[in-house]
Amino acid sequence: MLAHIQTDGSETGLTSADKINLGFIKTDSNETRIITAETDIDDLEIDVENVIDQTTLNTIQIGLNTDDLVPLNEYNSKISYNTNKVTNVDILDTDYIELNTLYIEDIPAGIYQLTFSSIFTLSSTNQSGFIRVSVDGGVSWFELIREAKDSSDTITETYITTLNHGGGLRDIQVQAKRESTSADMNVVVQTIICEWKSDA
Repeated sequence: MLAHIQTDGSETGLTSADKINLGFIKTDSNETRIITAETDIDDLEIDVENVIDQTTLNTIQIGLNTDDLVPLNEYNSKISYNTNKVTNVDILDTDYIELNTLYIEDIPAGIYQLTFSSIFTLSSTNQSGFIRVSVDGGVSWFELIREAKDSSDTITETYITTLNHGGGLRDIQVQAKRESTSADMNVVVQTIICEWKSDA
């Protein structure tokens, strides 16, 4: 059975006769125990009436083997998800202007997935809209260029990449321009997402 434990401490849903099969668990006595269907709750030496409090939660580890165990509080500290969105921006310039920024002062080291999603309109079929993105504060850029097939088209442009980040500051920028003043360009929505995926 997969045992359940209520967090308010009023009822654990477990008795000394219950069996659980959860893989591996580290108890408050810093002892790693293999939990099988034959393990009694009493054998774990955990106060089951108060097992789900912050102190105990931070010591419980579940994994495929003992070498892969990671404390829950350590894992959660690495999870990073940052995003910023702008809407309804008219692009009046034929030179690049700032459209959106995601400035993160302190994020953990690791592999990040960066997603840039832009939706915009152009009033001309023979003029282009330009979007460029930078993940290093404007030192280098990746440019995306699209032209409408019809003046009523809504153009969607999505760019996804990965970043090996050493930790700390990250300055992500998006800029836009139109090819000429003869075509109106409006950015309906532009979104930046920076999401931690794994250790480097």
